Amino acid sequence: MSQLERTGSRPAPEPSVGLKLVRRQYFQLIPYQVLLIVVNAINGIVDGVVASNLIGHTAMTAIGMFGPFNHLLYAVSMMLVSGAQILCGRYMGKNQGKEMRNTFTVDLVLSVLISVITMALMVAGAFLNWTRSFASNEQELAALNSYFLGQAIGIPGLILGQQLFAFLSMENETRRTMTATLVCVFSNALFDILFVHVLHLGTFGLALGTACSVWFFFGTMAMWYIRHKPEMLLSPKDINWNEAKNIVVLGYPGSISRFMEMFRCMIVNSLILRYVGSVGLSSFAASNSVMAIFWSLPFGMMAVDRMLLSVSMGEEDRKGTLDIMHVITRWGVLFILCVAIVICLLAEPFTRLFFQDPADPVYGMTVMALRILPFCMVFSVVNQAFSVYAQIVQDKLYSTVLPVLNGAVHVVVFSFLLIPVIGMTGLYIANILNGACCLLVVCLFSARKIGHFPRNLEDLLAFPKDFGVSEDEYLEFSVHDEKDLSTISQQVQAFCLSRGVERRKAVFSGLAMEEMAANIFAHGFTTAHHNMEIRVTHMGEDVLLRLRDNGAPFTSSEQVQISSPEDGVKNVGLRILMDSAKDFQYQIGIILTDRISREAHYKNVLGLNVLMVRI
Repeated sequence: MSQLERTGSRPAPEPSVGLKLVRRQYFQLIPYQVLLIVVNAINGIVDGVVASNLIGHTAMTAIGMFGPFNHLLYAVSMMLVSGAQILCGRYMGKNQGKEMRNTFTVDLVLSVLISVITMALMVAGAFLNWTRSFASNEQELAALNSYFLGQAIGIPGLILGQQLFAFLSMENETRRTMTATLVCVFSNALFDILFVHVLHLGTFGLALGTACSVWFFFGTMAMWYIRHKPEMLLSPKDINWNEAKNIVVLGYPGSISRFMEMFRCMIVNSLILRYVGSVGLSSFAASNSVMAIFWSLPFGMMAVDRMLLSVSMGEEDRKGTLDIMHVITRWGVLFILCVAIVICLLAEPFTRLFFQDPADPVYGMTVMALRILPFCMVFSVVNQAFSVYAQIVQDKLYSTVLPVLNGAVHVVVFSFLLIPVIGMTGLYIANILNGACCLLVVCLFSARKIGHFPRNLEDLLAFPKDFGVSEDEYLEFSVHDEKDLSTISQQVQAFCLSRGVERRKAVFSGLAMEEMAANIFAHGFTTAHHNMEIRVTHMGEDVLLRLRDNGAPFTSSEQVQISSPEDGVKNVGLRILMDSAKDFQYQIGIILTDRISREAHYKNVLGLNVLMVRI
């Protein structure tokens, strides 16, 4: 008899269970999510270099003045992306394929409508001089209008491309997203040279190059959906338009920060022009072009946060959610801190991309910006994670107030106080103070819910009372090597018996879990760097078995080998589950009809194999 059966309690859980899987999954997903943001960032820095070296300060000023509108475009796109990702992650966690496809369809239709309206407004604004209030003279107005016209051509490709990038990430098609990114970056550089240097189209050509590149970006990803059979398909016949409201309601908190940044840019730009002059705006545009590359890291991490947390919250996995937040707040922060230090050390080489004369005031302003602004990203990693969490749990006050403060209020207030006194350095310090104040706001919102100042990560999350299961209702452990396989059945049976589960069900649960783990270990673990996590949950009269691993995906041929092996004893636990299956489909699941098992589902979720069986 095991210790668990004798004492009626379970041993202390391993502190590292689940963390290795989550950490590996988190950092594997980040590079591909960063690509979505880095497309615009790299294009921005290429445009900045071309503008400053081939056109002049007027083009750089036009890019700086377009910044607020760029934030607005990304705010609208981010609303659709974040709302659709949260819903699709939730449906993925619950294995609701029909609802997931409906979300995909509604999101793309909304993207087309918004793109067409935005493009029409930008063209009208350029021709009717609605942009006059943003320019200080006729030369700047002409450059800004030309830039507007060029950018308008690429709006549908930009917004639709961002949607497809998010969905392809959930389809685990990371190679396609990487290809699309490379196509976009190289085509933008080529088009900039063609339109600006060869055809001499000036500021219009600069924007047109970017517009053409985002259409290439969109087309590269759209071809995958045309040539393959994705899990997310267009389903216009059965479309449920109520999902449009759900996308907007869930997505708008994720876009508020970007939307507020538009107003922040307008106010900050006016403060710079008033107290520093156009040289300050040129410096700020240059430093933003460099920082946009590196801001793709925390923004990409935010996209990963959204995907992982939406799935774990959809599964009502309390421990899994804690593991994800632990990885973000420890390893994510450490990673970004190292990046910030590197940028700080390379401030002058980056500055020389735009300005070569150290005696020019704009040179010193840009160097100072690149020595202070990178450390804003450290605060942002934590603040964004809690903003995403508030969005998923649908805490409307929390998910609205934090982005508003982070997006504009704090920076504007501190800029009003500091820019008149210490110039551009005041703006940079204002951004650091913003991050620290937002972190305090996170703590205060958690304190409001739990009744005291948070002492640990679980306090900061302030889980809803009915979320997940208590610690005594589940058993979780990891499998490190073949020796651990022989103890799985015993551990699962002992836990089930300690919870009062009937012996027959406890035996079948242990046998099934051991056989599933053995099969994955034999066929899915091709290197020593794989991890496997086992979780058994007692829910009412049912026992829920979940097995997660980062090995090779479960294939159809392996299903056949399991169902009809040459060895009659091999994989007996799995065959007990599958023999009475009504239907078995790879990556869709099996519906079991006998008394042993009620249902089973297999999914490859964001690079992790997840097999769940309800006994």
